[in-house]
Amino acid sequence: MRILILGGYGLIGMGLVRRLSRSGHEIVGLGRNPKKGERIFPRAEWIAADISSLITPEAWAPYLEGVDAVINAAGALQDGARDSLSDIHERSIKALIKACESGGSQKFIQISAPGASATSSTAFYRTKAAADAALKESALAWLVLRPGVVIAPAAYGGTALLRALAAFPLVQLLGRDDLKLRPVDILNYRG
Repeated sequence: MRILILGGYGLIGMGLVRRLSRSGHEIVGLGRNPKKGERIFPRAEWIAADISSLITPEAWAPYLEGVDAVINAAGALQDGARDSLSDIHERSIKALIKACESGGSQKFIQISAPGASATSSTAFYRTKAAADAALKESALAWLVLRPGVVIAPAAYGGTALLRALAAFPLVQLLGRDDLKLRPVDILNYRG
């Protein structure tokens, strides 16, 4: 199966690239910096594109040729000089969904976030929820995943803090089913 992965050189995306490639799938990664993807995983095909500029179905059409499935693992945590949450999470993904419905891939997996809601107080969650809703209303075969904190050796930011706290003997954050925070270890996930 030929799979287009948005955000393929990010933390979750790279885990998907490795796992799916080992399973015999042909991987196409799309992002702003394909050289980064090529350095990390040279066996995949890497395409340079800024998804925030792909806001019409027609803009997505060339990237969907021969693609059997799409996985959206792209995202940004906040608006910035190069990042618009509305463009990255919502407008571009809604356009991609329409492009898939118009003859592109009929299978779509959306990596969202726990807490994604149209009524959230944060733009991150609202824009993720808008894309989730558009996918659920589509004619595609779809799956929305909302992983919590993902722990990996190459993790940075919040997951690095969690690893440091887990090493502290008085704090037990991980490994209990009754906790609201249920982290996923990208190396041990067998799904």
